Amino acid sequence: VRVVRWAVLAYDADEGTHDAVKALGMRSVYGNQSHARAYPAAQLAAHVLGYVNKEETPVTGIERFFDYYLRGQDGWRETERDGKRHELAQFREREVEPSDGLNVELSIDLMIQHIVEAEIARVAEEFNPKGISIIVSQPATGAVLAMANYPTYDPNEFYNTKKYPIANQRNRALTDVFEPGSTFKIVPAAAALNEGIVHPGDMFQTGVARVSYKGRTLKLPSDHHTYESLSMHDIVVKSSNRGAAHLGLILGDQRLHDYSAAFGFGEKTGCDIGGEITGTLHAIRNWDGLTITRLPMGHAISATPMQVHSAMSVIANNGILMEPMLANRIFDSDGQDVVRFQPKAKRRVVSTEVAQTVANMLADVVGEQGTARRAAIENYDIAGKTGTTQKIVNGRYSNQHHVASFSGFFPADKPSLVITVVVDEPQSRGVAYGGSFAAPAFRNIAEA
Repeated sequence: VRVVRWAVLAYDADEGTHDAVKALGMRSVYGNQSHARAYPAAQLAAHVLGYVNKEETPVTGIERFFDYYLRGQDGWRETERDGKRHELAQFREREVEPSDGLNVELSIDLMIQHIVEAEIARVAEEFNPKGISIIVSQPATGAVLAMANYPTYDPNEFYNTKKYPIANQRNRALTDVFEPGSTFKIVPAAAALNEGIVHPGDMFQTGVARVSYKGRTLKLPSDHHTYESLSMHDIVVKSSNRGAAHLGLILGDQRLHDYSAAFGFGEKTGCDIGGEITGTLHAIRNWDGLTITRLPMGHAISATPMQVHSAMSVIANNGILMEPMLANRIFDSDGQDVVRFQPKAKRRVVSTEVAQTVANMLADVVGEQGTARRAAIENYDIAGKTGTTQKIVNGRYSNQHHVASFSGFFPADKPSLVITVVVDEPQSRGVAYGGSFAAPAFRNIAEA
């Protein structure tokens, strides 16, 4: 006969339940207390916070990145014992008191994070996409005020993989890539202006399908609307693929590549709370004959939502690329600073004048003539750019699978917030345009 010494009646019972059972006065029923990490805001900012598992090991997010500060230190003692294992106090050599873990104050604004997650829930319900990422930050400091993804999970139930598959735990804003498409057109536009080789009023033959480049005839990409000619300003406002290709040809391979890298493509942004990847900006030696005309329209390159967001922030921040900042400070239980984080400028990408010129163009994108009229807000000048990318399925661009995006900032003349919205494969009857799917989400968040 196997003797059962004890049986578990309930795991993870709360204190109220424990006290109620104890009050029954049954000697044979008892409980063992244990400590567990709790996330009172449930899913809010789950991908930023991460979680600590049941072995007290931090797995993802801020929990893991700042574990050194958060963990605290057990106390310990060096001593000698006699043969009966009793301590010989006179030989105690060292005693170290336990110390509490420190606290991390994030740059995340709970209210803005909540607004963003509510908007994500609306878009998810309406369009049933594969994924959504939204980022909100301050251009001048790089401070991230909100970062959220769909699908998400509750860190209190990280172990419930039926309810929250493991894939839901990844922070898509940093781990997933897409071809940025037209949001990338700010790069050749700003580069050509910064090099002084083009002015906003210069006209281009956008009705021509082929051009000569370095002794070869190149076929230019097609546009949704063919315009015989467009000014450099209108190439951006009308989001002309052919016009962008012309800008790429004028810049040439080297300058186009170098400005793409300067804007932060092909390198991590430094928002490293786990899993951030570099995306792909091919070295010039690996370009094919089409790259010079396709890269300017955001093809032949892959980027994370955070990279697209950082690049747009360059235009909003007078031409300077900032490192994203997620933590303001680390402080002790008395509220005293132990570490205070400062904004970190990585480099100047284009001049202040060029950034402001491009910002004015992006304000017209949201105006009456542009592709992002649905991002407009009353009494505010919004600047931004839509992106609509066909996904590559089985090696070909698909007409059914799209990524819709919008990245922008406001107020246009003195930007205080940058917002990027990326919607992966929204379910739609036709093409999932960034102007239809991502721009309204931008507007709703900006308005709130």
